[in-house]
Amino acid sequence: MPLRERSLELFGDEKRLDALMAGRLFASGGLTLQLLRCHLVPMPFAAQCVPGATPAEVELLVAENHHTYASLLEATRVHAVAGGPARWVGYGGGRQFCSAVASVPLLQPAPARIQYFGDLDLRGLEIPAAASATLYDDIESRGPATRAGLPPVDPAMPLYEALLAHGHRAAATAVPSRAAAAAAAWPGPLADTAAGVLTSGQRMAQEAVGLEKLLLHPGWLAAAP
Repeated sequence: MPLRERSLELFGDEKRLDALMAGRLFASGGLTLQLLRCHLVPMPFAAQCVPGATPAEVELLVAENHHTYASLLEATRVHAVAGGPARWVGYGGGRQFCSAVASVPLLQPAPARIQYFGDLDLRGLEIPAAASATLYDDIESRGPATRAGLPPVDPAMPLYEALLAHGHRAAATAVPSRAAAAAAAWPGPLADTAAGVLTSGQRMAQEAVGLEKLLLHPGWLAAAP
C-alpha cells in the first residue's frame, strides 16, 4: 500500500514514516519499505494524450514551464489534425519533474520515449539530467526515470535548436565553467553552445519558442527518430 496509508495505520500519523525514513533505522537497513509492505508514491504527473497518426512508438514531450506546456499542447493538436503523430504532452513543473517522472508508467498508451524541453539555464539543464541519471549501478542511487523502468529523458533537440536560433538572451549569474560543462553535457551535440550561454552570464527562456512559431514550424514537433 502507499507509504502514508501504512504510516497512518501504524502510527496514527500519515507523515511519521516520512520522518523515520530520514533517520538511522532506515539508513542502516534495519527497517525497509519492503518489510512494511508499502511503497513511495511519486508526485502526480500532468499530461494529455493527443490523438493523431499512430507512430510505431508514442513519445512523451515534457515542457518545464506551464505556458510552454500550453503552447506545445495546442500546436501538437493542430499538427495532429494535419496528419502529425499522436503523442503525450506533459508539464514537468520545474524540479517537481524529478519525482513526477516516476508516474509516467501510469500513462496509457505507455510512451516509449521521453523528450524534454526547458529553459537554457543551469536549473533548466540540471532538472532533466537529474530525472534521467543512470550514473550508478546501485538501483537506489539511480534517477527516478531509471528506477521506474523508463527510457532516459532525452533533449527535444529541434526545440532547443529553435530556442538558440530565435530566443532572447537575458542576463543571469555566470556559472563557473566546470559546473556549466557538467550541466550542459545533457543536451549532447549542443553541450558546448549551452555551456557558453551559462558561463557568459546569460540564460534563454523556453517561452521564446511560442505558439505562433510552433504553428509555423511543424517540423519542430516531428516525432523523434
